[in-house]
Amino acid sequence: IRPLGGGEPRVRLTDYPIPYERPDGETTAPDWLFVTSDSATVLAVWRSGVCQRYAASDRENIVLAQTTRLTPPGVSVTSCRMLLGALTLLVGDEQGGVTAWFAARDNLSESPDLRTWVLGHDLGDIGGAVQTFGVSDRDRIIAVGDDAGTLQVRHVTSHKHVADLDTGFNAPVVGALVTPKLDGVFALGADGRWKSWTMEVGHP
Repeated sequence: IRPLGGGEPRVRLTDYPIPYERPDGETTAPDWLFVTSDSATVLAVWRSGVCQRYAASDRENIVLAQTTRLTPPGVSVTSCRMLLGALTLLVGDEQGGVTAWFAARDNLSESPDLRTWVLGHDLGDIGGAVQTFGVSDRDRIIAVGDDAGTLQVRHVTSHKHVADLDTGFNAPVVGALVTPKLDGVFALGADGRWKSWTMEVGHP
Protein backbone atom coordinates (compact mmCIF):
# COMPACT_ATOMS: atom_id res chain seq x y z
CA ILE A 1 0.00 0.00 0.00
CA ARG A 2 1.53 3.31 -1.07
CA PRO A 3 0.18 6.31 0.90
CA LEU A 4 -1.20 9.06 -1.38
CA GLY A 5 0.50 11.72 0.71
CA GLY A 6 3.88 10.02 0.50
CA GLY A 7 5.78 8.04 3.06
CA GLU A 8 6.98 4.47 3.29
CA PRO A 9 4.87 1.82 1.48
CA ARG A 10 3.30 -0.85 3.67
CA VAL A 11 2.85 -4.54 2.87
CA ARG A 12 -0.13 -6.45 4.23
CA LEU A 13 -0.32 -10.23 3.87
CA THR A 14 -3.39 -12.37 4.49
CA ASP A 15 -3.12 -16.12 5.06
CA TYR A 16 -5.68 -18.58 3.70
CA PRO A 17 -5.12 -22.10 5.06
CA ILE A 18 -5.32 -25.07 2.69
CA PRO A 19 -6.40 -28.43 4.18
CA TYR A 20 -3.47 -30.28 2.62
CA GLU A 21 -3.85 -34.06 2.50
CA ARG A 22 -0.95 -36.06 1.06
CA PRO A 23 -2.29 -38.55 -1.52
CA ASP A 24 -1.95 -42.27 -0.90
CA GLY A 25 1.44 -43.53 -2.00
CA GLU A 26 3.16 -40.13 -1.91
CA THR A 27 5.88 -39.64 0.70
CA THR A 28 7.08 -36.15 -0.22
CA ALA A 29 5.69 -32.66 -0.66
CA PRO A 30 4.33 -31.74 -4.11
CA ASP A 31 6.94 -31.12 -6.81
CA TRP A 32 4.93 -28.23 -8.31
CA LEU A 33 2.35 -25.81 -6.89
CA PHE A 34 0.18 -23.48 -8.98
CA VAL A 35 -2.61 -20.97 -8.40
CA THR A 36 -4.82 -20.15 -11.40
CA SER A 37 -5.12 -16.51 -12.43
CA ASP A 38 -8.72 -16.29 -11.20
CA SER A 39 -7.55 -17.52 -7.76
CA ALA A 40 -10.29 -20.16 -7.89
CA THR A 41 -8.01 -23.21 -8.06
CA VAL A 42 -4.84 -24.36 -6.32
CA LEU A 43 -2.96 -27.26 -7.93
CA ALA A 44 -0.47 -29.62 -6.32
CA VAL A 45 1.41 -31.90 -8.73
CA TRP A 46 3.76 -34.82 -8.02
CA ARG A 47 6.30 -36.32 -10.41
CA SER A 48 4.39 -39.58 -10.18
CA GLY A 49 1.57 -37.93 -12.16
CA VAL A 50 -0.82 -37.40 -9.26
CA CYS A 51 -2.56 -34.01 -9.18
CA GLN A 52 -4.67 -32.53 -6.40
CA ARG A 53 -7.08 -29.72 -7.24
CA TYR A 54 -8.21 -27.51 -4.38
CA ALA A 55 -11.33 -25.35 -4.83
CA ALA A 56 -10.34 -21.89 -3.61
CA SER A 57 -13.12 -19.59 -4.87
CA ASP A 58 -14.20 -19.24 -1.22
CA ARG A 59 -10.83 -18.40 0.31
CA GLU A 60 -12.16 -18.81 3.83
CA ASN A 61 -13.10 -22.40 3.02
CA ILE A 62 -10.58 -23.94 0.62
CA VAL A 63 -11.28 -27.65 0.11
CA LEU A 64 -9.78 -30.61 -1.75
CA ALA A 65 -12.05 -30.93 -4.78
CA GLN A 66 -10.43 -33.63 -6.88
CA THR A 67 -7.46 -35.98 -7.15
CA THR A 68 -6.55 -37.17 -10.65
CA ARG A 69 -3.67 -38.62 -12.70
CA LEU A 70 -2.02 -36.46 -15.35
CA THR A 71 -0.02 -39.32 -16.90
CA PRO A 72 -0.55 -43.05 -17.45
CA PRO A 73 0.41 -45.25 -14.48
CA GLY A 74 4.17 -45.62 -14.18
CA VAL A 75 4.91 -42.55 -16.33
CA SER A 76 6.54 -39.62 -14.50
CA VAL A 77 5.87 -35.92 -15.00
CA THR A 78 9.09 -34.12 -15.97
CA SER A 79 7.86 -30.55 -16.54
CA CYS A 80 4.83 -28.38 -15.71
CA ARG A 81 3.95 -24.80 -16.67
CA MET A 82 0.82 -22.63 -16.81
CA LEU A 83 -0.28 -21.55 -20.29
CA LEU A 84 -1.12 -17.94 -21.24
CA GLY A 85 -3.97 -16.79 -19.00
CA ALA A 86 -2.83 -19.12 -16.19
CA LEU A 87 -5.98 -21.23 -16.29
CA THR A 88 -4.53 -24.17 -18.24
CA LEU A 89 -1.75 -26.45 -16.98
CA LEU A 90 0.81 -27.82 -19.45
CA VAL A 91 2.22 -31.21 -18.50
CA GLY A 92 5.24 -32.93 -20.06
CA ASP A 93 6.28 -36.48 -19.21
CA GLU A 94 9.26 -38.81 -19.46
CA GLN A 95 7.90 -40.49 -22.60
CA GLY A 96 7.63 -37.19 -24.49
CA GLY A 97 3.89 -36.72 -23.99
CA VAL A 98 2.49 -33.17 -23.80
CA THR A 99 -1.01 -32.52 -22.47
CA ALA A 100 -3.02 -29.48 -21.34
CA TRP A 101 -5.52 -29.58 -18.44
CA PHE A 102 -8.07 -27.14 -17.04
CA ALA A 103 -11.01 -26.94 -14.64
CA ALA A 104 -14.18 -27.09 -16.76
CA ARG A 105 -17.60 -25.97 -15.56
CA ASP A 106 -19.68 -29.06 -14.75
CA ASN A 107 -23.11 -28.69 -13.17
CA LEU A 108 -23.16 -32.44 -12.41
CA SER A 109 -19.83 -32.33 -10.58
CA GLU A 110 -19.76 -33.34 -6.93
CA SER A 111 -17.01 -30.80 -6.19
CA PRO A 112 -18.02 -27.66 -4.25
CA ASP A 113 -17.13 -25.34 -7.13
CA LEU A 114 -19.06 -27.33 -9.76
CA ARG A 115 -15.92 -27.86 -11.82
CA THR A 116 -14.11 -30.93 -13.09
CA TRP A 117 -10.40 -31.18 -13.91
CA VAL A 118 -10.30 -32.35 -17.53
CA LEU A 119 -7.80 -33.19 -20.25
CA GLY A 120 -8.36 -30.42 -22.78
CA HIS A 121 -5.60 -31.15 -25.28
CA ASP A 122 -3.29 -34.07 -26.02
CA LEU A 123 -0.46 -32.95 -28.29
CA GLY A 124 1.00 -36.43 -28.59
CA ASP A 125 4.62 -37.51 -28.32
CA ILE A 126 7.34 -34.94 -29.05
CA GLY A 127 10.15 -37.48 -28.96
CA GLY A 128 12.41 -37.35 -25.89
CA ALA A 129 11.48 -36.72 -22.27
CA VAL A 130 10.07 -33.21 -21.88
CA GLN A 131 12.48 -30.94 -19.98
CA THR A 132 11.06 -27.44 -20.33
CA PHE A 133 8.26 -25.28 -21.74
CA GLY A 134 8.48 -21.82 -23.26
CA VAL A 135 5.09 -20.08 -23.31
CA SER A 136 4.00 -17.21 -25.56
CA ASP A 137 2.74 -13.99 -23.95
CA ARG A 138 0.45 -13.37 -26.94
CA ASP A 139 -1.34 -16.58 -27.84
CA ARG A 140 -1.22 -20.32 -27.21
CA ILE A 141 2.07 -21.04 -28.96
CA ILE A 142 4.54 -23.07 -26.88
CA ALA A 143 8.12 -24.23 -27.33
CA VAL A 144 8.91 -27.67 -25.86
CA GLY A 145 12.47 -28.77 -25.15
CA ASP A 146 13.43 -32.40 -24.59
CA ASP A 147 16.36 -34.39 -23.24
CA ALA A 148 17.62 -35.19 -26.76
CA GLY A 149 18.43 -31.53 -27.48
CA THR A 150 15.50 -30.78 -29.77
CA LEU A 151 12.98 -27.95 -29.59
CA GLN A 152 9.46 -28.27 -30.93
CA VAL A 153 7.08 -25.34 -31.50
CA ARG A 154 3.38 -26.15 -31.21
CA HIS A 155 0.02 -24.35 -31.05
CA VAL A 156 -1.97 -25.82 -28.17
CA THR A 157 -5.53 -25.02 -29.30
CA SER A 158 -5.21 -26.06 -32.95
CA HIS A 159 -2.55 -28.75 -32.25
CA LYS A 160 -0.64 -27.26 -35.19
CA HIS A 161 2.94 -28.52 -35.46
CA VAL A 162 4.77 -25.26 -36.21
CA ALA A 163 8.43 -26.34 -36.25
CA ASP A 164 10.99 -28.98 -35.25
CA LEU A 165 14.33 -27.38 -34.38
CA ASP A 166 17.61 -29.20 -33.88
CA THR A 167 19.69 -27.25 -31.39
CA GLY A 168 22.88 -29.17 -32.05
CA PHE A 169 23.53 -29.22 -28.31
CA ASN A 170 23.74 -33.00 -27.93
CA ALA A 171 22.47 -32.21 -24.43
CA PRO A 172 19.04 -31.67 -22.88
CA VAL A 173 17.25 -28.38 -23.52
CA VAL A 174 16.81 -26.98 -19.99
CA GLY A 175 15.31 -23.60 -20.91
CA ALA A 176 13.01 -22.39 -23.68
CA LEU A 177 11.54 -19.00 -24.51
CA VAL A 178 9.04 -17.65 -27.03
CA THR A 179 9.85 -13.99 -27.70
CA PRO A 180 7.27 -11.37 -26.62
CA LYS A 181 6.44 -10.36 -30.21
CA LEU A 182 6.03 -14.03 -31.22
CA ASP A 183 8.76 -13.62 -33.81
CA GLY A 184 11.39 -15.94 -32.39
CA VAL A 185 12.30 -18.78 -30.04
CA PHE A 186 15.29 -19.37 -27.79
CA ALA A 187 16.78 -22.56 -26.34
CA LEU A 188 19.27 -23.05 -23.51
CA GLY A 189 21.23 -26.29 -23.26
CA ALA A 190 22.33 -28.13 -20.14
CA ASP A 191 25.94 -27.44 -21.16
CA GLY A 192 25.38 -23.65 -21.09
CA ARG A 193 25.13 -23.11 -24.84
CA TRP A 194 22.17 -21.26 -26.33
CA LYS A 195 20.62 -20.85 -29.75
CA SER A 196 17.86 -18.66 -31.17
CA TRP A 197 15.68 -18.63 -34.30
CA THR A 198 13.42 -16.08 -35.93
CA MET A 199 9.96 -17.21 -37.02
CA GLU A 200 6.73 -16.10 -38.65
CA VAL A 201 4.03 -18.38 -37.26
CA GLY A 202 1.08 -17.13 -39.35
CA HIS A 203 -2.52 -17.91 -38.40
CA PRO A 204 -3.11 -20.86 -36.04
